[in-house]
Amino acid sequence: MALIASRHKEVRLLALKYGQVYSLISCMKATIQQMSEAWGDILMEMDSKLLKFAEEKKTLGTGTVSNDFMELLLFGTPSPELQAFLLHGLTEKGLKKLDRSIDSSYRNIQKLVVTHLQNVSQSLLYHLSELRGLSLWYDKFGVLGLDTNLLQEAILSAGSFVLKISELQQVIDASMKNFSAFIRWLYSVIVRLSGDILTPALSKMTQYDMNFVAEFLKDNFAQFSEEDEDEDKDILDKMSTSEDAEANKPQIKLEKVGQYLKNENLHYPPDTSSNPWNQCVKTSTHLKDSPLLYQVETEKSLIQLREKLETCIDSALTHPASVIGKFLMCSHKFRLFSGVKRDEQKQPLAFAISQFTVCESHQMYTVFTFDPKPASTFFVLRHPTDSQKEGYVAEAVCLSVGQLRQPEPDPNSSTDHRRQCSRHKILDLALYDGKTLSLLLLEDTEESLPVLAQLSLSVLQDDMFRPISQPDVSVTSLPELQTVDLGPLIEPLSWKVLENMKAVSFAVSGTRKVACVLFSSRRRVRLFLMDMEEEEEEGDESQLESESSHLGDSKLEENLCPTTEAEESTDENKENTSTGDSLTLSTNP
Repeated sequence: MALIASRHKEVRLLALKYGQVYSLISCMKATIQQMSEAWGDILMEMDSKLLKFAEEKKTLGTGTVSNDFMELLLFGTPSPELQAFLLHGLTEKGLKKLDRSIDSSYRNIQKLVVTHLQNVSQSLLYHLSELRGLSLWYDKFGVLGLDTNLLQEAILSAGSFVLKISELQQVIDASMKNFSAFIRWLYSVIVRLSGDILTPALSKMTQYDMNFVAEFLKDNFAQFSEEDEDEDKDILDKMSTSEDAEANKPQIKLEKVGQYLKNENLHYPPDTSSNPWNQCVKTSTHLKDSPLLYQVETEKSLIQLREKLETCIDSALTHPASVIGKFLMCSHKFRLFSGVKRDEQKQPLAFAISQFTVCESHQMYTVFTFDPKPASTFFVLRHPTDSQKEGYVAEAVCLSVGQLRQPEPDPNSSTDHRRQCSRHKILDLALYDGKTLSLLLLEDTEESLPVLAQLSLSVLQDDMFRPISQPDVSVTSLPELQTVDLGPLIEPLSWKVLENMKAVSFAVSGTRKVACVLFSSRRRVRLFLMDMEEEEEEGDESQLESESSHLGDSKLEENLCPTTEAEESTDENKENTSTGDSLTLSTNP
């Protein structure tokens, strides 16, 4: 790994940047998902009613929907069809419900856009720009595979996404104003047609409100021409005959926000032809083709630009993986095992494996079991970390755990010692610290009690290992490999039987000096504080005794997964854990 060895600081910086970028992408996805849930097709019902109304007018040949609404605005008198539609199709109650739904949904979406999506997109643009700047320093970062062109494409895509967010925010603001004026006007018309008395607030229609309503009718009802109504009628006919009615639903007519939250082109993109900046860019050849300007994707929705942005980012940030991979050279290859032993029930096989490096001795250790757990033996493979060193030799040893050494009996104690077990199986194994390997054993007796043991790597003498002279042969089938019994090598104070429990696996941490053993039900764990005697000598004895009674042998019960009644009854018999014991395992034999 010559490239990583010479550029490990740069790789770390890239990893931090990658983490920030992908965290922002995850936040962006979650925000857009919440926006889609807040929208929820709030105007689909009104759209279908308007299309049905347009179909009726087309059948009767009495004009168009847009003309009816425009005449109502100008003259204050509705056509008979429009009057029937307002009183029986929309109704006063339905209009109130629609007004509340629109206001609530738009405000929620606007809050998500302003508070979250805008900040996330701008932060994403910042980090991508910083990565592009790093890519220009070829000796440090360009050699790792950061491609300036790919990052520039991702930046432009992120800029277009930011512009689309601003466009969506403007559409929401305009829609809220126009919808409020339009629904208020329609409500006053329905109340007047119903013969009820208008309140002073509703009877007032300023010129400002009239302009809003006229703008709304111009933007949303202009498509209800005779040609478009024929198209709408064809859509309705397809919906009534097609099995896939969901795919043939009519497009949004009144509502402009929902189209941004769909993975398809915008049906009614905003008109930006009168924008001075757009006119300036179109007329200038230098600005039109400039790589520094973010492109305004007028026809694309927010979802489409988000997917394009993710594709560009993935392409730019995964490119270093292929570049760095070309510099990785395989120095040595070892086959651990080439075959597995399957039981008659053909259940999934589980193996225990742990790999770690001991910096003091410059050795890499690979500890694994070959047989399915619980295994009778386990193997230790070690080799120098410097593959270029002269005399490079990989070595292996097969280990088993027989009878463990018992502590010397206390003449003042009247407690009877339990029967010694002559054979143990391996449930799990893990590195405790740089000098100690933790083993979760299982007594090969009828009781099958678990045993937690600490094995110091110093007891593995050099004469126990056998060199691997045939790299293509699996470690487990080496003919010169001998099985060494670890039982006499584990110190009496470095192991303890875990009474009243049935274990399946464990996790250890030498830094925190704790071990966590998982019950076979996978619903409870048992925590042990290790190396307690050493800490008691250094700290306050009274305080540590209190902590010892609490942490020395504690249990946590969590509903990790459901179990059957038979399993729960078995757990109750196996897991009646006493809380008076404390586990103290010495890691320095």
